[in-house]
This record gives sequence, C-alpha cells and structure tokens, in this order.
Amino acid sequence: MPLKPNTRVVIDAGVENYQQLLSGVKPSAKAFLLDADRDGVLQITEILQSARETDTLHIISHGSPGCLYLGNGPLSLDSLGRYALQLQGWKLDNLLLYGCNVAAGDGGAEFIAKLHCLTGAQIAASKSPTGAAALGGDWELEQKTARGASRSFDAKGEAESRAPVTLALSAEAMMAYQGILATLHADDYAALQALYNSTNGDNWGNRTGWNFSSSTPPDADEVNDWHGVKVVGLRVTELDLHENSLNGTIPSELGNLSNLLSLDLCV
Repeated sequence: MPLKPNTRVVIDAGVENYQQLLSGVKPSAKAFLLDADRDGVLQITEILQSARETDTLHIISHGSPGCLYLGNGPLSLDSLGRYALQLQGWKLDNLLLYGCNVAAGDGGAEFIAKLHCLTGAQIAASKSPTGAAALGGDWELEQKTARGASRSFDAKGEAESRAPVTLALSAEAMMAYQGILATLHADDYAALQALYNSTNGDNWGNRTGWNFSSSTPPDADEVNDWHGVKVVGLRVTELDLHENSLNGTIPSELGNLSNLLSLDLCV
C-alpha cells in the first residue's frame, strides 16, 4: 500500500542506529530528525507548523507503556496536560507510534485514548517490542483508535479491516534493522541511578558504562554493557558490583528492581 498523501516522519536521534531508519523511510514521505537536546513535542509542533498540509505523522522513537521518549524528555500520561495546547494544534488525521509497548497495559491504553482526544487523530501504536525479531520485536502496530474501534496492523501496515494505512519504512529497512525501539524500564533506571549516587559511584573501582547524563533511560542493550549489570528484556536481572569500592548506603529504590535474581554488592 502506498503512503497517504502529505505524510511526515519524525525519528528521534536517541534511537539506536537512527541513521539506518532515516535512510529507510519511503521516498514519498518527508523525514525529520529530532534533536536529542531539545524538547521533542515542541520540535514536532514546529515541524507541523512549517508543513501545514500534513495529514499523517509517523513517530519513530523509544517507548514504554504510556510513554514516548522524544528529544530531551518524555511525552507521557504525566506530561500530556502540559503539552495540551501544542497537541491540539497538530491537526492530524492519522498518528502512528512505533515506540515499544507504548499502548501496552492500562497505562498504555489510557495514554492512547487521551492522545486521541487531544489531537483528534486516529492512532496506531505498538503494544509489544518494535524492531528486530532476534530481540523479540516486530513491526506490528497492534492498537488502533478509530471511531472507538480497536484494530491490529501487520508488518505491511495494513489493518485487519484492510484500512488503507501503511508503515513509513521500507520492508528492506525493517528487515535489516537489528535494534528495538525500547529503553530500560524507567523504575530500573531510577534504581541504578540511586545506587550510583548513594554509594559514591564516581569513585567506584569500575564504573564502565554507568552514565546518567540523560533523563531518558538508555537502550536496554546499552545497559547490558554496563559493568556488573545484566538485562533481560527491559529489566535488570543481575547486579554484580562486588569488590568495586562501594561506599555509602543502599537506597530504597533498589527494591524496585522487581526482576532482579542476583545481587552482589560486597566490598
């Protein structure tokens, strides 16, 4: 299926190998890259204001249930109200959200419903990991709002009802992409940051990879390369920092590592 006329695609620069996705956007759409250091919602608003003929917008970014990571901060249930005026001005017919798990669970469903009300757009969004099959991902946008109905989209971008909607990336680009559009679970990122801060992390014997310069959680695969951390899916399962000169107190946030199976913090 061809893309709808007047289609725009925005890709967040925080996505792994975003250059590969940018080059894989179908030529009939105009693609834009979001600056990782600026407010993502405001950037998208500027893009749409400069291209008022836009009918359909595809957003390719990291995601989590009820949350899109855009630029230097999230668009989530907590921040929807703050961006209400901007979102109401988008004036779109269709909005497609590729971030992993954005529509998953009660929080995801509430986020999609509220975003639909604010933008007036029919929304297709992912309820599962988006990206490489080897990492548990796919390119299906399983949840769609349309006059109160909910439908599924397959990898060709066609709804089960055969609605004329298609994804913005070529089949070759989707097949070649080796990442997923998911970040480490926000609770786990906060727990690791609390542990680092409360145990004088700057003076650890080995703090390879440990970096909290961004408010947006990093790729789950990236955290898997941090010293002493093992990640399965989007959750930390092992934390081994023994003989690493930890000095301080164990933060209560560590209890939020709900998938943690092994912990060793012995000095």
